[in-house]
Amino acid sequence: AIRGDAMRLNKAHRVRLPAMKARDGSPNVLLIINESLGADGVGAFGCPHAATPQIDAFAAATGLPLGTTVTLFHHAQSNASSTLVSLPSLLAGLTPDSSAVDMHLQPLLWHVAKAAGYRTFLHTPQRYDWMEFDQYLIDDAIDHVYTAERTDLPLANDVGIDDDAMIDATIAHIDRLIDSEAVWLGVIQFNATHAPFLPHPTKSRKWPGVRPFEDDRIINSVHYVDDLTGKLMAHLRRRGALDNTVVLLTSDHGQGHKGRRVAARIHNYYDEVAIIPFLLSTPPAAAEWMTANGRSAQLRANIDRRVSNLDVVPTLLDVMGLLDQLPKDVAGRLAGDSLFRPLAADRQLAFVNVTEYRQWSRVGMALAQGDRKYLFYERELGCEQAVYDWRKDPHERHNLWPELSEGERQRWLTLLRARPWLRHILETAHCD
Repeated sequence: AIRGDAMRLNKAHRVRLPAMKARDGSPNVLLIINESLGADGVGAFGCPHAATPQIDAFAAATGLPLGTTVTLFHHAQSNASSTLVSLPSLLAGLTPDSSAVDMHLQPLLWHVAKAAGYRTFLHTPQRYDWMEFDQYLIDDAIDHVYTAERTDLPLANDVGIDDDAMIDATIAHIDRLIDSEAVWLGVIQFNATHAPFLPHPTKSRKWPGVRPFEDDRIINSVHYVDDLTGKLMAHLRRRGALDNTVVLLTSDHGQGHKGRRVAARIHNYYDEVAIIPFLLSTPPAAAEWMTANGRSAQLRANIDRRVSNLDVVPTLLDVMGLLDQLPKDVAGRLAGDSLFRPLAADRQLAFVNVTEYRQWSRVGMALAQGDRKYLFYERELGCEQAVYDWRKDPHERHNLWPELSEGERQRWLTLLRARPWLRHILETAHCD
C-alpha cells in the first residue's frame, strides 16, 4: 500500500521500541532546523553580510556557560533540496534514497527519546497538513505540537504563520518543562527564510553591496530568523537551561540564491544548495562524557570531514546514551554516524530529490564519497554528469568527468547502480 502511492507520505507504521534508559546526567536536547538556509547565508560560515549576529555569537560561544563546547562543521551537506525529502530523512537518520517502506517503518528522533522517558515537543510556524506531514510525523511520541494549522493566526509567509509567534510558544513551553524538572527533547523548524521570504518586521534595511540575486528581502528574512534564534538562546541562558542542553543548529537545505547554473532549487544538486550551516553545542553537564574515550578529540577530528544531516540523529542519540541501545533493525537502517566517533573514509552521502514518494518533472542526484562528488541531472536538452573535488574546487567550476579514466567512471557508475533508487534515476532519465 505504501509503495502504491508515490506522490506523498502516509501515516507511518513505525517499529515499536523497547524501553530505554538514558545515561545518568543525560542532557536536554534542542534541535533547531532552519528552512532553506544555506551555509553561505550565515556569517560564522562565511557570509559577508552581518545578518546573523546572534548565531555568530552563539558559534563563538559568546556569553555561553563556562565549559560549553561549540563545534562548527563547514562541510556539512543536506540530504535534499526539497523539504518533503530532506526533513523526513534528517529526522529518521535514513538516506534520502531509502525505500518508502523503510521511511514509514523507521522510528524518528523523538520516538527514541520518548522510549527513554524524555518529554518531547515539535514546534514550527509551518502548516504540517501540507503533503500530509501531520500524518507522517506527528503521533503520540510527541508530547506537545505547535504548527500553523493548530493556531488561529493568519498565514504570513507561504504556508506559515509569523515565526515570532512560534518562538514565544516555544519559550513558554520550555519554561513549563524547566519548572517541572523534566528532561526534554525539542525540535523547532523555522519558516521565514522560505520563499517568498518574511523580512524582519522592524529591523529590515538595505544591505551594502547586495547583488541582484541576493535580494534585500532574502537577507532580511535571515536577519529575522537570527533575531528570533537569539531571543530563544537568551531566554535559555537566563533560565540556566544552557548548562544542561545540547543544541544542534542546522538547515533542511540551502536556497541557491546565486542561481549560477540551475534556476530551480529542486533541480539543483550543486553545493550552493547542498552545503548548510551545522553547529553543535555541548553543555558543561556533558563535559565528563565528552572527555571520556576521546570523544572531544574525535569531534574535532571530524570538523574537516564532509558531514551530513544524516549524522544528526546518531550524534544526538549518542550524547543521550541511546545510540547503542537501538534494536538491530533500527540501527542497521541508520545511514549517518555519530560525530563523536570515527567516520569511515569511504562512506557515501547521497543528495536526492526524486524518491518513491516525491516526483519531479526532471530527475537528478549527487553522491559524495571521500573528496569527490558525482553529480547527474536531466536538463532540457539531455543529461549532464560531472565529478568535482569539493575540497580543492568548492565552487564546482572544474568538471573532472571528462578527465577520468574509463575505470574511474565505471567505479562511480557501479556505486550508483548498487543503490536501487539511484540506479532507477539513471535508467529513467531522458538523456537523448
